[in-house]
Formats: sequence, C-alpha cells, structure tokens
Amino acid sequence: MHKPQQSEYAKYYETYVSKVEDKPLDRQLSMNSFILMEILISLEEEQLDFAYADGKWTIRELFQHIIDTEIVFAYRAFSIARGESQPLPGFDQNEYAAIAAKEKLSLEELKNAYRQTRRFTVSLFGYLKDADLKRIGTASGSPLSARAAGYIIIGHELHHLKVLMEKYINV
Repeated sequence: MHKPQQSEYAKYYETYVSKVEDKPLDRQLSMNSFILMEILISLEEEQLDFAYADGKWTIRELFQHIIDTEIVFAYRAFSIARGESQPLPGFDQNEYAAIAAKEKLSLEELKNAYRQTRRFTVSLFGYLKDADLKRIGTASGSPLSARAAGYIIIGHELHHLKVLMEKYINV
C-alpha cells in the first residue's frame, strides 16, 4: 500500500502526510512507537509538567494529545474502511487537551495508554485489506480515505516528535 493521493484527504493534512515515507503503514507505526516509547521510558515523572513556553502544552499534555489524536484517526480509518456513509465529526484538539490536562495521567499510565493505543492501531492497519484502505468517506467535512487516516496518524506523531526533540528534550 502506497501513500494516499492528495484527493484522499483535506489539504491541511499535507503537513503530516508529507513527513511520512512511502512504506507500509503497519511497519511505520511499529517503528515510530519504538522511538516514542524510548522517550517515554527516559522521562521522569517530574519532567511531565514541563512546557517550553507559556501557553504551550506540557510533555504530559503533548503525549495525551498524540494518543487522543491516534484514537480519533484510527476510529475514522475503521469507520471509513467499513463503508460508513455518514460524515464523521471533527474534533477540537484544544478542548480535548484541556480535558486531558485535568486527568493528569501518570508516566506509567501514559506509557500504557500509548502502548495499547498503538497495538490496536497496528493491528487495525495490519488486517484491513487494500480495498478497505482505499475507501473514501467524509471526516471534518472533507474527504478522507482509511489509508490517509493512517498516514496522518504517523505524520502527526512525527510532527510532534520533532517538536519534542527540539523544544522539550534535555529538560
């Protein structure tokens, strides 16, 4: 399965899709998870509440955002792959982050949530057939294919990984 065509997703997702290699989704999802888990393992609980500037997310909020977004896009991919004809709603990442910030998952909880979410996502993209992945539905008022949702998950994570490495690590 190759990267999606631009017609399979809204233009604003190009930022994420462009960061992803033209390789199988399940392999890339697995590889990225090793990198993020290594970062999570290297962190101490007290580092989770660091934000590099006022108004920016903390490391904890950033990881919760990555997990939340993956869940949303995995659901979108699954729904579209199964032929959902109803438009799927958008989500406000800032509202999700505000609620997640109140939950204050511990480092162990973040590791477990990320690990379990990624296992499900890898499994999902491992069993969906090419025809399922090419199916196009509507999410946030725009076309979205199931495979584009997968590439967006990876690209979104790569985007935040870069921010994490440039702005947060070596805290």
